[in-house]
Order: sequence, then C-alpha cells, then structure tokens
Amino acid sequence: MPKSRIFEKLIFFAIVLLKRLVGEVFLFRIVDRIGIVFNSRIQGRSYFTHHERPRLAGDVFYDEVLAIKDIGIVIQGPIDGIQEMVLETVAIYRKSVPGCKIVLSTWRNEVGKFRINFENLNVHILENDKPSISGGNNINFQIVSTINGLRKLGELGVKYAFKTRTDQRFYAPNTVPYFMILLKRYPLLKPGLQKERIIELSLNVLRYRPYSMCDMFQFGLLADLILFWNQDLDSRSFSAAQYSKEPYTLRKISEDDIAEIYIHRKFLRGIGVSSEVDYESYYTALKEHFIIVDKEMVDLVWLKYSSQEYRIAYNPIFDKDRKYARFSQKDWEILQEYGISIFQMKDEWLNIREHSNDILVI
Repeated sequence: MPKSRIFEKLIFFAIVLLKRLVGEVFLFRIVDRIGIVFNSRIQGRSYFTHHERPRLAGDVFYDEVLAIKDIGIVIQGPIDGIQEMVLETVAIYRKSVPGCKIVLSTWRNEVGKFRINFENLNVHILENDKPSISGGNNINFQIVSTINGLRKLGELGVKYAFKTRTDQRFYAPNTVPYFMILLKRYPLLKPGLQKERIIELSLNVLRYRPYSMCDMFQFGLLADLILFWNQDLDSRSFSAAQYSKEPYTLRKISEDDIAEIYIHRKFLRGIGVSSEVDYESYYTALKEHFIIVDKEMVDLVWLKYSSQEYRIAYNPIFDKDRKYARFSQKDWEILQEYGISIFQMKDEWLNIREHSNDILVI
C-alpha cells in the first residue's frame, strides 16, 4: 500500500476517534484552533483558512426563492458510494430551484436500493452503458452521461438547463434568475448554430492554458448545451496519470485536446469559430461565446481530489510562474468592456512546462 494511503487511513481513524470522544462540533473547533495557531505562531509562507457547509438538506435554509418555469438540471456521473450525498443534493435543489426537472444520468447498476429514494424526490433516472473507449482522461464518460441527460430534459419540455456533476453541489438560492439576467444582459453578438451564451464557472478556467475551461458546471439554453455536448467520442484511451507521466507544456496539453479542452475546441470548431491554440483565439471565444461566473456566486462545493476550497485554477497574484492563474468573473467583465488587448498574451507562456506533480489533469 502506498505511503499516502497509509497516512490517509491513519488520519481517518484519528478523526473517527476524536469525533466519538468530543463530538463533531468540537472537532471543527479543533480544526479552527489549528488554523489560528498556524496563522499566528508558525510563521509559514501561507495563511490557513477553512470553510464549512451543511451536508444535509435539512440544515440548509432559504428566504424568498424565485420560481422560473421550464428549468432542468442534469446531475451526471458515477454515484456508487456517494448515493446519500447525491440524494441530499437533490433535496437541496428542490428548495433552491423550485419546480425544476431533475435527471440523474449515471451508470448501470449504480442506483441500486436508492432508486425509490430518488423517485420519491421526482428524479428521472438514466442508467447508461459505459462507453467501450474511455477517451482522454475519461472524457467519453462525461460526454455520454451528459448528452443523454440533456436529451431527457428535452423530452420533459425543459428550455434552460444546468449541467452538473454527482460529486459537486451548489447551494446558492436564486441562481436561475441571476443567470437569466446575465444571459439577457450579454446576448450573443452573432447568433447562428449557437443561440445564446453558455455560462461556466471560473473554477478551473485558466488564463494561460487555452480552452481549459469549466465543463463541470454549465447553464444555458438547453438547445445550446445539447449542441455543445453532441460531439464525437474521443477515439483515444488514457488516464490523467498515464498522460502525465512525462512533463508537458501549456501548448501541448491544449493541442492534444485533453479532457475539457477536447470538448470546448470541438464545440467551437462545430460552430465555425477559431479554436487555434493562441491567446487571441482563446480570449475571443471567452469574450463572444461564454459568460464566466465565479463559483462563489453559486456557492459550489467539490469533494473530489481535495478538500481545498480552491484548486486547479488559483488566484493569479499568488502564481508566480502563471501556470494555473485563474480567469475570473472580474476578468471576463473587463474583457467585455475593454477587449482582449488589455490582457498580456505572450506566446512564450505557452511553452511553460507542467507536470502531474503540480496539478491533477481532469
């Protein structure tokens, strides 16, 4: 067993023991005190902060929530081992997006005994067959479960939709009316195959890795989301770990169409828009075809890989070599007002090297 797994198990048993001895509330106080001591006395290179969110829908409370018709949510991905979390996520969406249609698009034999629980929450369940070829970084799994879920929403009469993942959850109320305001405020300048902009989170939108954007969470006109996800499957088959065995540059990972880059470039090419691996094409696509919103606006939590509040894309003022500098909502609004020329677009930055030890490629 790898040392990291042994260490993880030791931490698990220690936390379980502490929780039994002192209770969950006091355990979080211990975590908070550790942070206070670290920040005030250890004098390290960073400050430590933490953030807590309710696990259960019964502990989430809202004031007025506007109900808007013809809204749907696709929750796509595996649920084996996280069925109870996904059930609570659905219960939260029943409060925060009242009246919406919800489709759980997962894999065969994963729903199991929880089927009746999902059906009691009026969830439409799709149990898909897994694709025979995974695609680069398993992108084909996401394509299959997403497009099937979106098509199901179409059958249910939905007009606007969220695309979300089973291992993510957004808490913020009135997200739909806020997003509808943004779509009205920023209409697509030249509608064609795409009719309206697609909203994505800045969660993993990188400034200097072209087309590394947020395919994990989207909102838009259902027809546009179907257009986005109705792509040929990736004929390749390799995992993130396999791709990352050798160092690669920002240019190479973009040109290789890895994961979210694959689906974004395919979409742009399909609507006749440049997807060249250069900053002018990338920023133009961001400016004219998408809306970027910070994850704080929807209060998104993501439980995969790490418990860090921010990962993959970081605050650019904390990123000396710029590899993982985030493109934020503020950047996107500045882009609308002042154009792409306000941003530094140094072609040599595309030759910055990345490695799997630095970041997980998803």
